[in-house]
Amino acid sequence: MPFEKGHTKKGGKPKGYTDVTVQTARQRFVEICEGQNENVQTALEEVRKKDPAKYLDIMSKLAQYFVPKKVEQVGETVIRVKTPEDK
Repeated sequence: MPFEKGHTKKGGKPKGYTDVTVQTARQRFVEICEGQNENVQTALEEVRKKDPAKYLDIMSKLAQYFVPKKVEQVGETVIRVKTPEDK
C-alpha cells in the first residue's frame, strides 16, 4: 500500500532517538579518548615540529568537531521591535 497524502506516520522511533547500544559505545569511546589526552598532545606536538602543514591540516579537521561551522546568511533580515507607542 503506497503512502497517501494526509496520513501521518505512526509508530517507529522518534526523530533523534539513539538506542542503548549506540549510547554505550559513544560513552566508552569518550572514556578511552579522555585517557589518551596526554598521548594526543604529544603526538600533535611531534607532528607540528616535523611537518607544520600536516599539523595545520590535522587541527583544521579536528576543529570541525568542536567549533560550529559558520553559515553564510544570504539576503536581508528585518527585525521589528514593538514599542509601547505601537498598538
